[in-house]
Amino acid sequence: TGDVTDMDLIINAVKEKLSKVPIGPLCQYVDKSLLGKFFNYYIVNNGADFGIICDASKKLKIQQPNLIIYGHDEEEQSPQWAILFPDVECPAVVSNVILHYMSDPSAHT
Repeated sequence: TGDVTDMDLIINAVKEKLSKVPIGPLCQYVDKSLLGKFFNYYIVNNGADFGIICDASKKLKIQQPNLIIYGHDEEEQSPQWAILFPDVECPAVVSNVILHYMSDPSAHT
């Protein structure tokens, strides 16, 4: 029938996100051990979005390190920003975060 499903809309949105220039560098948001490293990063609101982004990035053959920042609705399982990034002011769009490296960040200089 050609109807566009919710999943199609999500995947298209993810493809759009993944095709954009990285928002990074994340220097102002990361601890000292990550300073100088560049990441693509995305703010997602749930694990389903994270899985979709991972799958889409594999299909699109995106190899560079990517950083997923969970939004505030994951509060029950996310560490506080301050624990991850002491002495760094939290961006307004993020309250609690959990980080997922989609590839080894140490491999990217």
